Amino acid sequence: MTWNTTSGSQGQLTIKTEDRKTVTVLARMVEGKQDRAGTVTNVVDGVTYLVEIHTKNAKFIFDNGTEASK
Repeated sequence: MTWNTTSGSQGQLTIKTEDRKTVTVLARMVEGKQDRAGTVTNVVDGVTYLVEIHTKNAKFIFDNGTEASK
């Protein structure tokens, strides 16, 4: 996973998959210690969307038109 800042906390997150393909998404980074590393997903009409990725030092919130379930 690589992060490229375009403006402030906005940027592009590039994720390399197991089969060596890459996916680039728009995201917002929130710096700060996270309780745990992991992901947040949201299911809409039976489709699971990746909404956030949490790392040890930051949270990446995707700009994909879906919101995380509370």
